[in-house]
Amino acid sequence: MFLLYLSFFLQDGSQVEKISYPKNTIASATGYYSLSGTTLLASLEKNDESLFGTERLGSMDIVLSTSDTYTVSESWTGVSLSLTATGKYVFQLYDPSKNYTIEVPGYRIHNIGPSLVYVNYDDVKKNFIYVVHWWVQVQLMDEKNTEEITQVYLYPHTYISFNALNNKYFKNSDFLRIKSVFELQYLDDPLFDDGSVNTEVLRHLVYGNERDLPILKSMFSYLHERYADFFEDYSYLRNIDTWQLPGAERIQKYFSFFMNDAKREVYYKNAVLAGYLDILQHPSVEAQTYEQVQSYMQELQSISPQAYKEMKDLLSSLYVISGNTQGMSDVAVKSRISKLYAQVFGIKSYHEDLAFFLLNTMYYGYDFQGETDFFSPFSQFLRQYMVEEGMIDSDGQFVRQDFSASGVYDYFSNYLQELLIANISFNSEDITALLYVLSRYIILDEQLYTGEDEKRKITGIQVHLDILKKIQSEMLSFYFLSARWENDILQREFGNTLASVELDSLEKSVNQLIQFYDKNKQLISGSSKERDIGYMRSYSELSGSFREYFLALRDYEKYEVEYNSVKRQLLDQAVVDVDTETTISEESFLEYMSQFQGVVLTNVDLTIEEDSYHAENVLIAGRRFSFDLLPGKRNEIRNIQIDGEDSRVSYALDDEEEALADLFAQAKQEERDRYDFRNFFLNTFIYKGGDTTREIVQDELPEDQEDKVIIAIKNDKLLGTRGEFASIKNLLQIEYDDLDVLIKEGGYQIHIEDAFLELSPESDSSWKNIAASFSADYTLAGEDHYFSNIRLKLYENYEITGKNFEYFGGRDLTMIGTLDIRDFSRSMQSFANTMLDVFQTYTSIKTIFSETGMNVKYFLSTGKSDIKFEYKGKIISILLHQGMIEKLSYAWKNYVQNPAALVTISQLFRQMLEDVLNQ
Repeated sequence: MFLLYLSFFLQDGSQVEKISYPKNTIASATGYYSLSGTTLLASLEKNDESLFGTERLGSMDIVLSTSDTYTVSESWTGVSLSLTATGKYVFQLYDPSKNYTIEVPGYRIHNIGPSLVYVNYDDVKKNFIYVVHWWVQVQLMDEKNTEEITQVYLYPHTYISFNALNNKYFKNSDFLRIKSVFELQYLDDPLFDDGSVNTEVLRHLVYGNERDLPILKSMFSYLHERYADFFEDYSYLRNIDTWQLPGAERIQKYFSFFMNDAKREVYYKNAVLAGYLDILQHPSVEAQTYEQVQSYMQELQSISPQAYKEMKDLLSSLYVISGNTQGMSDVAVKSRISKLYAQVFGIKSYHEDLAFFLLNTMYYGYDFQGETDFFSPFSQFLRQYMVEEGMIDSDGQFVRQDFSASGVYDYFSNYLQELLIANISFNSEDITALLYVLSRYIILDEQLYTGEDEKRKITGIQVHLDILKKIQSEMLSFYFLSARWENDILQREFGNTLASVELDSLEKSVNQLIQFYDKNKQLISGSSKERDIGYMRSYSELSGSFREYFLALRDYEKYEVEYNSVKRQLLDQAVVDVDTETTISEESFLEYMSQFQGVVLTNVDLTIEEDSYHAENVLIAGRRFSFDLLPGKRNEIRNIQIDGEDSRVSYALDDEEEALADLFAQAKQEERDRYDFRNFFLNTFIYKGGDTTREIVQDELPEDQEDKVIIAIKNDKLLGTRGEFASIKNLLQIEYDDLDVLIKEGGYQIHIEDAFLELSPESDSSWKNIAASFSADYTLAGEDHYFSNIRLKLYENYEITGKNFEYFGGRDLTMIGTLDIRDFSRSMQSFANTMLDVFQTYTSIKTIFSETGMNVKYFLSTGKSDIKFEYKGKIISILLHQGMIEKLSYAWKNYVQNPAALVTISQLFRQMLEDVLNQ
């Protein structure tokens, strides 16, 4: 980076002053760096593997890396940066003339603007990309890196973690499949917090490997120092008085006296700088100024190619300085400087992409300057972006209809969704801007998920649900107290209100999302009907909640009348009308309940309240039920007891009837019993399975009628983006159907069955990965968050298309002890390393004893492994620890008196066989 003050004459005007380029602190250096102390960076010799290197690619671009073996090659298509060794890389790529591509085995990254990208390339199976600013295109490639499999678009603060060996299975896959298999997430936290690197962000970037934190902290601290220089230089440039540049007026007046090339060179340098500062400082700069700077540079090139290069490098550096600013008022400046750079050097420019200058500037402020006003600038970006992309006109009306098949908009929609979920808060500084962004997101999605493509519409139903859940949660927590009144009425949070126009906007957006589901819900009755019922229940429950919230916010008195049973009683109605057809009476109860199969009402003990029933001694398939039935709340049943035990569930029967109606209509004849509303009580509380010969189950709900509370726990608390298992999903892939959940007093009893675990030992061993089926109990109660009763079935010759359970003869490996989730990554890495010793021992046993069936235990507290198998009717027992054999016994005789190296295992086995033969 160059600090400037160019001059032509000294004060007496008698001689020419040389133009100098004093170096700034850190920004232009190339070398090796590490943290020194707590905040400063020190430049060091490359004598420590913990250091990272910096390399400048021309005057604009820089690469930070822990490996210096990458190659740079140029062609007519652009500049390729090929990563030939594993390592961590940060690319700051700004030069629009270079058209950069980052080449990695299995994928390519194309910067679509001035990019700041972090890449962690561990090996072909572990890849991590995080985009700080702007956006990039990622091409997933085949194994030879010659054919594109599909494209992924990453927006600011978005990362993807994936195994490139699996690319071949995702030919032309859409974003939803990529997102569901690869880890594609948005990080809301700023990169820097109070001037220091945000450790929580770094933990995401190293996916749990704490040992990598120091090196990443060094790399991003370096960037922070670099940007601090940019901000300082930018402030300096904005305040230079161009009329103070000495010599310019005199040389213009007496130009014929200065035909000397050296003097003309200095003059044109000053003129270029003056033109630059004019463009930098004045919003209404004329087009002539751009042309003048271009003309001056051409003159300078004819006089001195070296001087031209110096000024090109100088303008490039100034381009980077002006591009790295955080004030929204400086967005137009970025555009003007980009236009200048493009015109002077005759290259493609980003100056017309005002939307992305807005986005870029917003994230600089958020990451480097602690700006918290998020939705206000983001709404400006979104307005501009949708206009530039031709989605809406200047009046905000949608005008483009032909982009639904383009993957870039799918990823942009996903980015908006993740950003909203992370930031929706009705305590926002600018609620109007937040609601604007929400409404634009819905406009985009309405167009993405229309047309004849049923798969895309189902995608829309899936992705909208998370937004609705977030809005519902935030509305409830901000506008209402956590506890309701005794009569189940919401209590308003004093002082928290929403203006009428904003309430209308929010209600319109919510209704649009729900209506999209209503229009397309018939599409989700596919093969996974159990999951489909979950969607139906979720949307039905959300619809009811929003109906109540909006009424309470818009007219609380009317809400109380409609929802408050006490107030309805005060209306002096002789008969309480629940709707136009139903009244509260014994006859009405018996008539309603008689529709259900298996329900016996002969000895029912019925208590009638003003708007509800309490029923006891209702017999269903020989079991005794009691419950409350509330006709005015869509025939909700609650406070259900079965044989005297609380079931802790409730159902709105009208919603259940609606949810089952479409499934019943489309089901095959032999499946209709499962979706017949008349069988609701039997299917929900009595039967397990799908036909009339089902076994009666005493203690669990049927799989296809899973309690909506359990569904919410699985989807949100456990598997959600911020759920219990989110922090370990890069190692342990738990699917919805892998979970069994019971609600217990004080917490949850959770069982995981056959989740997929994949680990990579820290070794150059031929075992590149360890794949296993993972089963365990999980305790989630108070401060307790741990796995127990862990069983692993390890796969040999594992392929994505099948599992061959061959290790240990197909027997489970058992982990002894408990494993806290907060220690999962570290413990599993230790386990993976230890398993290399176990596999080596297993290979020797197969070779020498021809035995594959064995019992293996791993002790979590000590990291030791115990292997036992039978030979000639007696047990061989082996205890391993950190590459050593601590015990090797047969028929109670120990063949290892002192710990022996594992490489001697085969020799010890042969000695054992000799003893057996000699007995």
